[in-house]
Amino acid sequence: DASDGQGEASDVREGESRTAHKKRMEAEERKLMEDEGIFEVDDDQPAGSYVTELNKLTGIPRPEDLILYAVPVCGPYLSLMKYKYKVKLTPGTQKKGKAGKQAMEVFTRAKDCTPREKDIMKFITDNECVNAILGDVKVSTPGMHALHAAKRSTKKAGKNKST
Repeated sequence: DASDGQGEASDVREGESRTAHKKRMEAEERKLMEDEGIFEVDDDQPAGSYVTELNKLTGIPRPEDLILYAVPVCGPYLSLMKYKYKVKLTPGTQKKGKAGKQAMEVFTRAKDCTPREKDIMKFITDNECVNAILGDVKVSTPGMHALHAAKRSTKKAGKNKST
């Protein structure tokens, strides 16, 4: 019945009121969205079901947590203070790619870095690190001086063996 003014008139069942049709269509739409993994936020659920997924993310993993992947993030240092792995990025002359590699090296050389965490960090691509960093920076962290000293000593040891 195309005379009822609805765009989807062919879906209207015989004897079905407009409100009943609308409710049926909304229910079908909700079911299709749920099948696709898309959930609406209900008034009963203030934050929605996506909060369950967000709660799986943490910057402070506990020893009993199973870490599946790592995500590089950039934000105000005070907001990231409680994160287990962090470096301070200040405006500087170092390119984003080199800064990302340097930060990853600091993280993997950390004393409290577990072998599992090192493996997970290896899967972070340089491109992901570069995309998280905003511009040319300077990387600062408490272990930075020790990292440079360790690099120099390994280079010297390699030169001494070759001569």
